[in-house]
Amino acid sequence: MRALPGGESPVRVTLGGTTTAGNTATLFSLSRDISKVTAVGFDDFEMLTELEVGASEDALIEASGEDGFGLAGPEGVALYEVNPPGLKAKLSVTPERSP
Repeated sequence: MRALPGGESPVRVTLGGTTTAGNTATLFSLSRDISKVTAVGFDDFEMLTELEVGASEDALIEASGEDGFGLAGPEGVALYEVNPPGLKAKLSVTPERSP
């Protein structure tokens, strides 16, 4: 068993398609403190990028397309890219309050 780069064990992971930076699948891992996502090449375990995301503890992570991932939680949805790394789109959700 191999250790993944990027620190301690993640709280959630998802496997994505091949990246435009290489011909390998990408493993996206959400850090235990829910503050960052690390993208690692699945074949060689080389770290591709690490992104600060600041998600809620209820956040779910899902691979998105060939080169990115999405986070969804009670606060909304955010879509990130690996190459170039960064936030691509965000939709915030405001809960309705009853009268």
